[in-house]
Amino acid sequence: MRQGDGLSTTLFNIALHGVIKKIDKRGTIFHKLSQILGYVDDVIIISKTIKELQEVFIRIEDEANKMD
Repeated sequence: MRQGDGLSTTLFNIALHGVIKKIDKRGTIFHKLSQILGYVDDVIIISKTIKELQEVFIRIEDEANKMD
C-alpha cells in the first residue's frame, strides 16, 4: 500500500491508536506527568518536564518499532 491511498490513513490511525493506548494512561495532564494526543497523522505529547517528554517519545518509538 502506498502513502496517500485511502486505506493507508485508516491503517495508520489503527496502529497509532494501539501504540498510544499502550503508553498513555487514563486521565488528564492535571493528574499525570504527560498526555499523548493523536489526530489523523499528528501526535502531540504534552508533558510537565522535559525528561518525561523524552521518555514518552522513546516509549512511542519503541512501541511503534514493535509493529514491524
